[in-house]
Amino acid sequence: SWEPPEPDRAIEIAVTEAGFEPASVTAKKGERIRLVVRRRTDKTCAREFILDEFLVWRQLPLNQAVTETFVAGRTGAFRFSCLAGAVSGVFTVVE
Repeated sequence: SWEPPEPDRAIEIAVTEAGFEPASVTAKKGERIRLVVRRRTDKTCAREFILDEFLVWRQLPLNQAVTETFVAGRTGAFRFSCLAGAVSGVFTVVE
């Protein structure tokens, strides 16, 4: 059976009362990223994680790790946020 390649790197982001932590993450172009997001609080509107440019839209159940694997296929600074956009951060991809 076909197994997907192992990601080059894991990036962990927590949702706390302060928002996304860290609110700024960096990857290299072409890197295969395993993103792990865990919501640790009910005190913000961040109940989902949206990184549009890489087609990541995930609900964040409280205290559960939500994993998404994708390739950082283009360079730039891409905003990630909750659905309302009130809580956000930046995913930067460099050459």
